[in-house]
Amino acid sequence: MSINKKLGYVILLIAFVIVSVVAFALPTAKTASFWVTFVFTCIAFAAQVLIWNIGFKDNTPLRSKFLGIPVIRVGYIYLVFQLIALAVLVAYPDLPVWITIIINLLIIGISAICMIAAEIGRDIVSNVEEKVQSKISYIREIQTDIEMVAERESDSAIKQKILKLSEKVKYSDPISSDELSELEKRISDKVKELNNADDKSAIVDEIELLLLERNKKCKIYKNK
Repeated sequence: MSINKKLGYVILLIAFVIVSVVAFALPTAKTASFWVTFVFTCIAFAAQVLIWNIGFKDNTPLRSKFLGIPVIRVGYIYLVFQLIALAVLVAYPDLPVWITIIINLLIIGISAICMIAAEIGRDIVSNVEEKVQSKISYIREIQTDIEMVAERESDSAIKQKILKLSEKVKYSDPISSDELSELEKRISDKVKELNNADDKSAIVDEIELLLLERNKKCKIYKNK
């Protein structure tokens, strides 16, 4: 557990103690409505621990934790509304119990729905990013392989031609697709062939044509 999370729990405990002492110290009747709302307030404080653990999951990337902030924010808002409900019930302890129960259930229910929606949104964004990363990895790998061939090339003219090919790969459409798998395999095979080819210039020309074909087909598949 991080030190920041521990400090957060300490602050939460202190806030709970202060709220409890004030609620019981005020000279108002402790009716059934008061007790119902106080129990729901205890639940709201306890729920913050669960909400923080969900929003700031341990051993997750910073990006995932950043996406968890909306869940934390909803948790804060939930606690604030619950404290407002407690304040109202302390001020007006004679409200009917059924009204108190409905108000508290609405607060916790709406908050739970919002937090679930925020968590679903985070999972969707994370899954989409993972898929995008896997699709753009092909171009990055090809570019790296070509750059390594250029580094090993001693002929300056051929080296410049390979570097230009690397630039074309760099600015190619980064998003791959299943329909391009066969074509991309041909490109990969040609890049491997480039390592030990006697006529590297001819291989570079072939890769450029295949790359051009891939980019054109990328546009076609995107417009479908």
